[in-house]
Amino acid sequence: EKVEELRLIETTENWIGWLERMSEKIEEVRDYDIQKKREFLHQFIESISVKYLGSKQSHQLDFKFKIPIVGDTIQYTGTTDKMGNKSYDLIEGRKDLNFELPINRKHKNLRKPKEREEIIKTIVSCIEENGMSLQQTCDFLMATKALEFQIERRLRAVAMFEGH
Repeated sequence: EKVEELRLIETTENWIGWLERMSEKIEEVRDYDIQKKREFLHQFIESISVKYLGSKQSHQLDFKFKIPIVGDTIQYTGTTDKMGNKSYDLIEGRKDLNFELPINRKHKNLRKPKEREEIIKTIVSCIEENGMSLQQTCDFLMATKALEFQIERRLRAVAMFEGH
């Protein structure tokens, strides 16, 4: 009984400590450059799939996390430890998060005209001069970082839809 109680206290303290550290880390990540943000996300995210849904004018986003953190929660057991802390069990979440993101037609393009022009030239070159398909062009742009996704905007969207 004492061993189990100590194990519960240790697990609880570790989990709470992890939450506190992660919260602090997320604040730090906001100031990272795009490459460091990617490295940080790769620790937790296995894959992100984006599919355009033309009939709905939206995108389907499918996130696969490395650990089951989507919808995880705690369930209080109704007991307290010797220090008066409530005891609880950690209920494991899922590893996937899926949601549909409508296209905002009122969206203002944040890219500078010169940057947009360079991206367009690259796309034209890929397709017309190099005979690439649209998928190959997309892959090329992603690989060369000519089109960097705005991770912060995506993270805000994920946070907004996590409650669903």
